[in-house]
Amino acid sequence: MKMMMRAKINTGAITLGVAGVILAGAVAGIGAPNTKQGSAPTAVAQPTQEHPAGCYLIWGNRDLVRTCDFLKGGQIMVQWRDIAPARGKYDWSKLDEGLRFFAKIGRPTTVQVNANTKPDWLWDYVANCGNNRGVIPQYWDPRYITIQKEWITALADHLKASPYKHLILCVRASPNAIGTEHTWVLPADRSPSDTWIYPPDGHRCPTPWTRGETSKKYYYTIMKTYMDALMPEINVALRANLFTQSYPDGEAQHLIDEGGWIFGTGSDIDPHGGNYKTYEAVDLLSVQMARSGKTKAYWENWGTVESHPNGISWNYWRCLMELHKGVSYVAVKGWAVRASLENPEYRPTFEFVNRYAGFHTSPTKSPGAWCALRKGKERPSGNYWWFLEQIDPDGTSVAVESDYGRKMIGLDEQRFGRFARRTDVTSGKREFFFRLDPEFRASLRQQPCRLRVWYLDDGQGAWQVRWASGPTGERTVQKSGSGRWKEYVVDLPGSAFHGMLERKGDLSLVAMGENDTTFHMVEITRAR
Repeated sequence: MKMMMRAKINTGAITLGVAGVILAGAVAGIGAPNTKQGSAPTAVAQPTQEHPAGCYLIWGNRDLVRTCDFLKGGQIMVQWRDIAPARGKYDWSKLDEGLRFFAKIGRPTTVQVNANTKPDWLWDYVANCGNNRGVIPQYWDPRYITIQKEWITALADHLKASPYKHLILCVRASPNAIGTEHTWVLPADRSPSDTWIYPPDGHRCPTPWTRGETSKKYYYTIMKTYMDALMPEINVALRANLFTQSYPDGEAQHLIDEGGWIFGTGSDIDPHGGNYKTYEAVDLLSVQMARSGKTKAYWENWGTVESHPNGISWNYWRCLMELHKGVSYVAVKGWAVRASLENPEYRPTFEFVNRYAGFHTSPTKSPGAWCALRKGKERPSGNYWWFLEQIDPDGTSVAVESDYGRKMIGLDEQRFGRFARRTDVTSGKREFFFRLDPEFRASLRQQPCRLRVWYLDDGQGAWQVRWASGPTGERTVQKSGSGRWKEYVVDLPGSAFHGMLERKGDLSLVAMGENDTTFHMVEITRAR
């Protein structure tokens, strides 16, 4: 049984608050989703190469992929300006250099062409609508759309003919309209059309900055162009914003049904920016599409180590969130990889990702099951779990917060204490229960397993972990007051879990006496 989430995405209600401009008008060359397509996924041939799930370097020195064994692969990014010195002429040397590097070390890589800088020759064909945000092409002009299609097709032809094609995990598709990611500008930032710089031949596309359908249709057209040009030989990862922002009502769903992956770039365990619903929507899309097994997902985080109070715990919980979302390929920025070389608290996070990534739809093959305890307010809220779910979290335990890492639960140098849950004896919340996925439980029956519980060793008293009634089905753990997060481990036969506890639970954590205990995670792994 696949891990299915109870949370339902209402992307129709999350239009992502685009306060800026969405361009209107039907423009030649811009497609639109075929809303008459059936709901059944289309059978599409898939690439034969299956690359390992886990941690992939992004925005860092690619040599780190060679030296860090926990990195499964890396990233090749080239600028449109660099690969296209003239219209119809291409220089693939930087791209090929990257492919040769990954071929030499035997690791896969993503490929992306960004457009933070535009080729100088572009302005011979389309207007520059630039303003105080910099250079902005009139990207809804049919000329611009044609030019985009030209170089995407050329890129696809080059990659499909490359001897290193088998190393490409996916090509990240970007709209490359305003910078790399954006297709809108705030009204206050817009320049009036009489200040635009038009091409020398006098060409003008009459459609102005207006509100309407043009922006999202452009987005769809470019994403579809990537898919048509590259698939099925090479995987294409589509920006999640296409589905949550441009087409929140599902009109673009068929692109996923036809084999498109999804990827995001703003992952954050804490809220940032304006309306957090904007960011949460793409996380929930991953839950809906990737965790359910409908597609595969690649996700990149937001910010740097300086962006987050207590980067150690931020990195850890962000990675747990990606697993919870069903992300198979977790992009790790260079700063976090470099931090792992100096601080040993980082590496176990990446090893945990590599152990579990890609098994979210395979309970009988997953190396284990776990539940990380939290509440949180967003991105998404609640516990993060993997074939092991807490029963009635708020009814049986109390969530503990750290003010997003500013006041850590336990010691600052340990990665666990950004979130937690604890017992609350005074209010009757003495015991909380966990239930295993039935297919995972059945697959354990004929093998030994290991039960791990992470708890905060603060204060005095004791707690119990139970998996059956009676003294043979429980263990008591005495706290020593060290103030550190500790791990309790017990080896058990897989047949020990049978869902016969109260609330049909497979195991429970119990406060002994009048002393409460704070917990981080429960994990059950197959013995090796």
